[in-house]
This record gives sequence, C-alpha cells and structure tokens, in this order.
Amino acid sequence: MTNTKTKTTTKILIVRIGALGDGIHTLPLVNAIRRNRPDWQIDWFAGGGIIKYLDGHAAVNNFVPVKKTVAGYLDAYKRIKGQYDIAIDTQGLIKSAVFARASAPKVVGRAAGFARERPAAWFYTDPVIPTSVNIIDQNMDLLSALDIDDRRVEFNISIHPKPDWPLLEKKPVLLNVGGGWWTKLWNPEKFASLARKLEEKNGVPVGVIWGPGEEEAVQKVC
Repeated sequence: MTNTKTKTTTKILIVRIGALGDGIHTLPLVNAIRRNRPDWQIDWFAGGGIIKYLDGHAAVNNFVPVKKTVAGYLDAYKRIKGQYDIAIDTQGLIKSAVFARASAPKVVGRAAGFARERPAAWFYTDPVIPTSVNIIDQNMDLLSALDIDDRRVEFNISIHPKPDWPLLEKKPVLLNVGGGWWTKLWNPEKFASLARKLEEKNGVPVGVIWGPGEEEAVQKVC
C-alpha cells in the first residue's frame, strides 16, 4: 500500500472590521502576502463598509462578513473559530484580537504599546514592534512575522467605469474635504489655501472630491 499525502493550503485570516478607509490601509499588506505566498488562502474578516467596495478584489479569496451587533459577533466567532492557520490583526483592538486568536494558533499583531488598545497584544503569539510611523507602513511591518521581506505598497483597486472628468488626464492632486468624524475635518479655507499654493507655486492642477452630505464644504473650498 502506498501512502499519499494531500497537500494542504495555508489559510490566513486578515482581521480588520472597520470602514472603507481602514480597508484601504490594509490592502498593501494583503497584496504583499498574495505576491509572496500565491498558494495561500487569504480570507478577510470585515465589516460591511469594506466588503461593499472591495468585494471581488483579486488578492482576497473570501470575505467573512461580520455584523456589528451582539448576535452578529457571536455568529462570526462561531464561523471562524479554529478555521485558520494564521491570523493577522491590523486593527489592534481587544475585540479584533479576540477574533484573531479564536481563528488561528498563530496570531500576528502590533506589540503592547503600539496596538490601539494595549491589552490586545496579550492575544498575539507573534507581536511585532513597528518601525514605521504611517499606518500603512506599520501594517507592512507585520509581514516580518511571516518571513516576508517586501515593502512594495500596492492597492490594485479597479475602478469601472472611469469617471468622465477631463481633469484626471492631467494627473491632479485630489482633495477629499469630507470625513466621517469632526476630528477628521480640516477648515475649508485651509483646503483652499493649499489648493492655491499647489496650483500657483507648484503648477499642479487640483480637484475636489466629496461624498453624500459634503456638498456645502466643497462649495466653500471652491
């Protein structure tokens, strides 16, 4: 009798439950794993805001949705428990760390003092001390726990159809003047001042983009 071994694929879970911006910050990490470990299964434990815009991304095998309710968290916990080999928590909250630890025996995250909530690091088997300041680069620092030495930042987000905006042909600087929290908002006059300096002193064209409910701020900037 001949024994045959079935090759198993390493399964990794990215834990980042937040909104779209949080997902964008995590994408370079996900793309780097895909480039260097193309045979791995990469799943992403995410909230609806991330899934809505990134569903179908080439670097992700599956999105594991979680609803931000008690029942939703319990259901998600059951679905991921013990299902993965590695988990990476880029969120750094106690909540996200618990999910990561439940899903896999190897858990990567920022070391105590660098995680958003310090106790989150207690759940990591492989805490990493980031060497970078920018949040995207800090996420890339976590690759060291996977023996991946790749710092290339790529997003690979497809946008279809291309917006009908002639300004884009000039490769402008785009100012996003809105934000989900008041602490993220900058004074419209300062945006306008920055735009003038970019155009007049640096010769760089400037465009303004916005989301629902932000039209008044855009008018002030313009």
